[in-house]
Amino acid sequence: MPGEPPIDPPTCGDGIVDRHLGERCDDGVDDGDYDGCTTNCLFAPYCGDGRVDAGEDCDGGLNLGVYGGCAPGCKLGPFCGDGTLTEEWGEGCDDGNNEGGDGCTATCQLEEYCGNGMVEPSRDEECDDGENNGGYGECAPGCRFGPRCGDGVLESPYEDCDDGENDGGYENCAPGCVLGPRCGDGIVELPYEECDDGNGYDGDGCSSTCRVRSLPR
Repeated sequence: MPGEPPIDPPTCGDGIVDRHLGERCDDGVDDGDYDGCTTNCLFAPYCGDGRVDAGEDCDGGLNLGVYGGCAPGCKLGPFCGDGTLTEEWGEGCDDGNNEGGDGCTATCQLEEYCGNGMVEPSRDEECDDGENNGGYGECAPGCRFGPRCGDGVLESPYEDCDDGENDGGYENCAPGCVLGPRCGDGIVELPYEECDDGNGYDGDGCSSTCRVRSLPR
């Protein structure tokens, strides 16, 4: 109508996405900055476009954060060699590299060696506590049993006895390498004892072999 101002035709940069003109975006600036619009109203680089742009570690398109893939924000998801143990993805170890021969394989699985804290029968290991310093009841160098109750060797001060079986028979060693029932322990053990006064003295009515003796009148 006469007197009305002319209507400007759609243009790139007017802040309206005119898809019939081929525009994919229009933010009114269209300067091509990251995550914005280009000067011809197409998407500028953004996280999810499938291209690794400046400032991105990766870009797989979806970036779901699966193991070995890209995570939201175009950051690397968990992967073997990132130095973080992710057991939920099947890692047995992660030492921050993808080299074998250092206790952790290139696929983040524990390598077999004495000292990894795992008993490996294939290596004929008897034990492996990770330190293997040979302390009492612990593992010794070479992943062999260190001194312990049951090895038939008396280890003072940890043991009262050790006959190798320690089954607790009369005058034998009991489990835990403590003295089993015996003459002199103050307990009458039938049929082995007639008496037991808790000492090894004769002349007090009970002999040192736990037999009843008459006292002199």
